[in-house]
Amino acid sequence: MVLATPAKESKHIAVFPVLNGIHFYILNKFILMIDSVPWYTLYYELIGGEQQMKGLSSSEVAKECNINVETIRYYERRGLLPVVPRTESGYRVFSTEIVDRIKFIKRAQELDFSLSEIKKLISITENDSSFTSQEIQQFAQHKLAEIESKISGLKSVQSILHDLLERCSGKGPICECPIMQNLLVDGNKRK
Repeated sequence: MVLATPAKESKHIAVFPVLNGIHFYILNKFILMIDSVPWYTLYYELIGGEQQMKGLSSSEVAKECNINVETIRYYERRGLLPVVPRTESGYRVFSTEIVDRIKFIKRAQELDFSLSEIKKLISITENDSSFTSQEIQQFAQHKLAEIESKISGLKSVQSILHDLLERCSGKGPICECPIMQNLLVDGNKRK
């Protein structure tokens, strides 16, 4: 694992600055990593050893969340997930909290929240003392208004397609097809 210069060092322990919310300590021959979340998760790696760190690989996280490994990298690039440090051998080891975060992201996407909106929701969950339930409700009401607007637009498109399908016999040359005429000419000037 590649770490920065220790911020503090003693005979048996070296303390490194916090990186992406994870505290790093070197104690004798072990690298200890502690998540700085309400429920601390402790990981360790024996220096010079093989895959001793506890946690999940990116493929395990992807399988647990039913997503592609590339999606994890994309979420990291978008700032939805913290960038996870790599072991000496180059592997990333994720905490189980990452699985919960990804499942939160997927549920929010199912409710049609964009990734930028989800990023805001994540920041709210991490800093819940600075937001009120009323602000969350207003955020959700705004999203509902967007969805209702989309539904209205889709109903209009549905009506037009029904009309075009009723007028199209499915026979004759394409140049006489009402669907094609609508697409080739201004759709608002239908015959």
